[in-house]
Amino acid sequence: MHRRSGYVQNYIDGHNMSPLVEHIVHYNDFMKNYDTRLYVARQWNERSESEETDLLATPDVEGLAFNMFRSDNPGPLARDNWVIGPNTDD
Repeated sequence: MHRRSGYVQNYIDGHNMSPLVEHIVHYNDFMKNYDTRLYVARQWNERSESEETDLLATPDVEGLAFNMFRSDNPGPLARDNWVIGPNTDD
């Protein structure tokens, strides 16, 4: 990530980084021989329903992981329960 001249990539603003879906394809190629489930964390980005839908439609992505310290998940914060399922709110 960094070399003598400082940072050459920045995951916060995406500078010099491949799109997330390209990373997922790379990881999927590596993980195809293992019994591993892939959950994608996007805690540095604002929520985007369309991007999250696209990520969940990506082959071998099992789900999304959210940073519990961010307040953009009001449902789990309010109920003090981070379990997400068909009978819970977003």
